[in-house]
Amino acid sequence: MTADVFRESLEVNVWAGWDLARLAIPGMVDKGAGWILNISPRGAAPKGGPPYSMHPMVAGQCLYGGTKAMLDRVTTGAAMELYDSNIAVNALAPEGAVATENARTTAGVDPATSEPVETMAEAALALCLGDPRRLTGQVRYSLSLLVESSRPVWNLDGR
Repeated sequence: MTADVFRESLEVNVWAGWDLARLAIPGMVDKGAGWILNISPRGAAPKGGPPYSMHPMVAGQCLYGGTKAMLDRVTTGAAMELYDSNIAVNALAPEGAVATENARTTAGVDPATSEPVETMAEAALALCLGDPRRLTGQVRYSLSLLVESSRPVWNLDGR
């Protein structure tokens, strides 16, 4: 990979979230509370091996997973720094592939064998509606969070 590709990945996967948070934090401080939710992949977690199993989605995971692992660490560090301001900072990852429009068209993710978009939406709500003094500094996985909290999943149309 080129240095330009590496820098672009850092810009998109780390700095974009950093910049957005930096702009939003003063308003949260003024209001006395806030929630920041970063989206991360399961691929940010360290990989076990050897042996290593190859998968079509492995290409690019070293850089993508590495930058998202950095985002996970920034998440936990920001939670510590913002705790006294009553601002929760968490990261959320799906348990498996989510069949978003982009994932279906660029990666060929099959909606029949993937995690529903609704599970990510419901898990995001759980993290953004929780008590910022208790539910912060976490990197969570969508389905596990929903099961642990006994939270139902609604369709995007409310059913």
